[in-house]
Amino acid sequence: EYFWGKEAIHVFAVYQEHLHHHRLALKNRPQMLQQYLKDLKDPAKAESNNPQALANFQYESSGLYNILLKPILFLKTNKLIIIPDGPLGYLPCESLCKSVANYSHSGDRDYLIKSHEVRYLYASHLLWEQPRRAAADLFAAYAPDFTGPSSQSRASNSLPGKLQNQALAKQIAQQWKGE
Repeated sequence: EYFWGKEAIHVFAVYQEHLHHHRLALKNRPQMLQQYLKDLKDPAKAESNNPQALANFQYESSGLYNILLKPILFLKTNKLIIIPDGPLGYLPCESLCKSVANYSHSGDRDYLIKSHEVRYLYASHLLWEQPRRAAADLFAAYAPDFTGPSSQSRASNSLPGKLQNQALAKQIAQQWKGE
């Protein structure tokens, strides 16, 4: 979890049985972050046909990785839940390069997303409020019902299968052992 303060960014890394705190002095970090976000919006900056722009982009990207993530990734994990604060809420951390190298095209870059599963939450208490159900137990379906009184005028032959939507959703739910 990140806390963006007036003079520093505080990072709290929580692992199964460990809590680590890092204080990162702000210095030029706000400008560095703003420049990276600006360059990220411009695809020409990250294309390999402009070597200088590509080198600058990789330098910014790996610089932010080294500042914000490398200090907390010393314990081996491939799953990250990032809780950003302030301007860090705009940073897609999975776009950060873990190292600077002379890559010939974007597919060769060492992006964080290639080695880590990245999720975002916007408040730490949401970690404890998440349901503890396994993903295999989850099922959701959307099936519009065109048979209600307010939809009589909309229900026409121009909507094929209009009455089968709910039946199909129920059939799939039974196969997945849902409701």
